[in-house]
Amino acid sequence: MKDSRKPISYMLVATAETILGSIFFVVPILYFVLQWFYSWLGASGETASALVWGTIAAILFFYAGTLSTAEAQSSLESKASRELNIEKSLSIQLRQNVEREAEELNKDREELRKERALFDSIIDSKAQDNPEMAAAIADYKYLLDLKRAEKLAKKKNPAIKASEQVKEIAKEKRKLEIQNRKMKYQLDFLYATVPFLEDYAKLSPVETTRYTQAKAADEDEVKNWLSPEEYMSLSTSEKNQRALDRYKRRNKSNWEAGIDYERYIGYIYEVRGYSVTYTGATLGLEDLGIDVIAVRDANTVLIQCKRYSAIKSRVVRENTVAQLYGSAALYHAEHPLTNVKPVIYTSSELSAEAKRFADLLEIEVVDNCPLEEYPMIKCNISQSGEKIYHLPFDQQYDKVKIAGKNGAMFVSTVVEAEKMGFRRAYRWHQQAQ
Repeated sequence: MKDSRKPISYMLVATAETILGSIFFVVPILYFVLQWFYSWLGASGETASALVWGTIAAILFFYAGTLSTAEAQSSLESKASRELNIEKSLSIQLRQNVEREAEELNKDREELRKERALFDSIIDSKAQDNPEMAAAIADYKYLLDLKRAEKLAKKKNPAIKASEQVKEIAKEKRKLEIQNRKMKYQLDFLYATVPFLEDYAKLSPVETTRYTQAKAADEDEVKNWLSPEEYMSLSTSEKNQRALDRYKRRNKSNWEAGIDYERYIGYIYEVRGYSVTYTGATLGLEDLGIDVIAVRDANTVLIQCKRYSAIKSRVVRENTVAQLYGSAALYHAEHPLTNVKPVIYTSSELSAEAKRFADLLEIEVVDNCPLEEYPMIKCNISQSGEKIYHLPFDQQYDKVKIAGKNGAMFVSTVVEAEKMGFRRAYRWHQQAQ
């Protein structure tokens, strides 16, 4: 095949070959046919001869040109096919290179992810105090700030003053970072050691004081739920009921929601005949992780209550399980003749590790247990036989025991209690249990 890069010379050669091959066969025949045709048209002599040879030459050159054009087109198609194959080969090679680079990038990303996970696990260490780690993290962030300062100084339009300011701020940040990390490690240690501290951490100082100190014995809590006009104009029954209704509808802090949940779980056991002590509500920080103690005969149920918001999707961790187990062991040591059963009630659920702890330590778990509506008024019979009802915000409410007393009960409204002859407790009087 001729070189496709020289189409003109190739066409000339092909034309010459065609003409030479046709002289002895085609030309004579064409000559006689054309001679007759032009004679028929009236041409004669030299004119007819010139026309014949001119026509023959034109036909031959046209035929040769057609063959050459076809050959040239075939050559160009062959060249295009070769170039297409080269492009396909390059495309395949490029794709393979990209795939190899992507694979390497994925490997690097996975290694980076592992290193980051290790770094985060070290940062989130529960060690009480780790000054070396705190300093290392602070130095790392300090170097990042210095790089930012360097970029400001070396950019196209240098910001020297801003760069120096970033450096000064970075120094102060490093000091604060070290202090913050140390305090975080210590706080995490305290939360892991004493889980219920986390509940107090969600309260404001005012709320903390309110729930850890005794209230004034001569203060009627009903006043906090009514306007002065309502308190002066409504009857005693109406005031008590309206205060109770508003107490139920109140916006609860995390602490208040937790107390309500403990009372609800205690109510479940009281109606089953257990004598219930609400340690979470009455002892506060001294409850040792036990919120409710339910006793019936020689059986004691030690209950830890965890009510978490459904929105935040929190779970009970293993430190809560471990604390309850330790408290149960201590309680059994102090009450050797009692069958002690530790139980966790939660509106959420346990983490996988906490579930494993609970199974190994034989701690019963009641999860996904929400706070339900229940009768909140305690109607008690005192030792002297006096019938007294207690609203949930009354001073002695959590100390009053209902189970085992004939005529004692829970009711939902003030009207129900008063119809059965109960009067509201005087909060400034110490009521018998």
